[in-house]
Order: sequence, then structure tokens, then C-alpha cells
Amino acid sequence: IGSKSNLGYVDGERLNIIDMPRLRGLEIKSISDFDEGKLLIATNQDVLVYDVDEESLLPLVDNRLLDTNGQVNIESIYYNSSLKQLWIGTVESGVFFYDVERRKLVSIDNQQMRFNPILTILPISEHLLFVGTDGAGAWLIDQKELGVLQAFRQQEGIEFTLSGDGVYDIFRDREGRVWISTYSDGV
Repeated sequence: IGSKSNLGYVDGERLNIIDMPRLRGLEIKSISDFDEGKLLIATNQDVLVYDVDEESLLPLVDNRLLDTNGQVNIESIYYNSSLKQLWIGTVESGVFFYDVERRKLVSIDNQQMRFNPILTILPISEHLLFVGTDGAGAWLIDQKELGVLQAFRQQEGIEFTLSGDGVYDIFRDREGRVWISTYSDGV
């Protein structure tokens, strides 16, 4: 469980809070699996590796890598363990891809995504991601080619389009259907 300045986990019926000075004053935006015994903790300023056994934090990516002025705010992450790829959604600079093994950062070049907060990132297959934005709809991204394949947006008067461009959540069910939740008009 991540919140402003706190990290915790539920063990049975008990909530355990992990007090880490490194997290004070930061907002925990997202938590993801990383390697065995490790988690990725995304704050508004950086992505950290948390070692569960050692209860330690190490930086992986900070906002100075995303923007030399450190003005980028991280909102969401997704880690593909088989490809060793970290996908980072920001509030004001779009989507970034970080190759963990090569330590290489690449911006996904798409002007419409760049100026809309990236609220959610969901894998829907081994190499495809859905990215939900606050204002530009949902985007299907190829993880291997690092490019946008298709955009899903609201189009007034046209059937079978999104009911709004504020995509706050995306879910893939057991049958493989993708459900997109929008802010203005629901699913």
C-alpha cells in the first residue's frame, strides 16, 4: 500500500507500515513487482527498487533522467520482467521506456500523449500495452517497436468509441476482453 510518505503491506488482518526516511515528502504513485524479493516503488519524483528482505531502497530512475530540470512528475509504471523493460507514465511529458539491462531511457514520441497525464499502463499481451491518459483517450503501444499502433478516443456521434477521453483505468478479463473506464461517462 502506497500513500503520501508511507509504504505498507497487509499481513493477514494487520497493516504494517514501513517507515523509510527516503520516502518522506514524496507521493507513492505506483507499486510493481521487479526481481525476486524486490518491488518497484514509483514516487512522483523517481522509481526506486525496494528490497523486501533488506528493507532498503535504491534509485533506478529519477526525474532528472526524464528531464534535466527535474520538472517531470511520475504518475504510473509497468515493468515487463521478461523483456526487462520499465514503462513510465508522467503527468506532463508522456510515456518513457527504460531498458533496465542497458540503462537506456527512450521517450515514446507522440505529441498528443506528451501533454496529457498518463494515468494507467496495462499489458494486454506479451508485447502490447494499453496506456490510459487524462484527456487523450487510450493508446495501444508495441513494446518491441516502441511505437503507437492505435488510438482510442471519444468521437461524438460515432458508435463504438470511448465515452470520454479521461481514461482512469484499464482492465483485461479472463476472456481477454479489455475494459476501459473513463472519467466522464464510465465504462
